[in-house]
Amino acid sequence: MKKSDIQIAKNLLGQNNFVCVIVKNGEILFSSSKKGIQPFFDALARHDREKYQGCSIADRVIGKAALMLAAYLGAKEVYSPLASQHAIDVSCDLSLNLEAEKVVPYIINRTNDGMCPMEKAVLDIIDPEKAYETLENKLQELKLG
Repeated sequence: MKKSDIQIAKNLLGQNNFVCVIVKNGEILFSSSKKGIQPFFDALARHDREKYQGCSIADRVIGKAALMLAAYLGAKEVYSPLASQHAIDVSCDLSLNLEAEKVVPYIINRTNDGMCPMEKAVLDIIDPEKAYETLENKLQELKLG
């Protein structure tokens, strides 16, 4: 039996240190071992957004920021071992199927003393286009800071 795109992505997650895998029509379009939401921006640098339309994504951690970027890419389904409640809540609004092994109230920042700045940046945003712009600016701000 042929594996679904989400099964292929899930199986590759964790292999070769992959923390983000994007699959469409049985083809691995993108994989990354970078932390945070950077893989989504790297994926957009590799292929036009249209190429990802209808893809399946497996990512190690899905907060609202990552989910908004998955929606921006046009993903149809997302799998993660760990997702935030904010991501779960907005996935319904975006008609994006999100499967998570464990759900936490929010994604914790890298210093473990508060909410991830990316999740915080898009907390009140439900438009993937606006979220993309906000996150792109936030990423630049953090790199310069």
